[in-house]
Amino acid sequence: MKTYLTKAMASVVLATTLFSCSVEPIDSDLNPTNLMTTTEMTACSNADPLVKLVNNGSIDFDIHIYSMVDGSLLNSFVGVTPGSNSGWLDFANGEILVSLENSSASEFKVVHQMDLCTQLQLEIAADNTLLPAAPQQL
Repeated sequence: MKTYLTKAMASVVLATTLFSCSVEPIDSDLNPTNLMTTTEMTACSNADPLVKLVNNGSIDFDIHIYSMVDGSLLNSFVGVTPGSNSGWLDFANGEILVSLENSSASEFKVVHQMDLCTQLQLEIAADNTLLPAAPQQL
């Protein structure tokens, strides 16, 4: 009797497992909506360009963004302390000059063409030098 009861219970558990599984085609999760990347979902739509300064050095830096057309100041952030960043600074698109200044009289200047939906992250290294960077599309 115990053998029959054990086999019957095993059969019931197996049957319950088989019937509780849903039969769904594997391709149902492969529709284009589910395959979109985060970038595609958050596509940029005529957003102003952005610049950010990350300071991994040991001294404070100031960041100033100038227009190469007329030399006007487009945006700035004074006092990016070691271990912090300026946050994203926005401005009108075009060719820009980014000036990074500090109290040690060293200064870094870079020129970039910044179009709509581009961002540039500049980074100060531990030895207080500017690492190479290029604008990226959003």
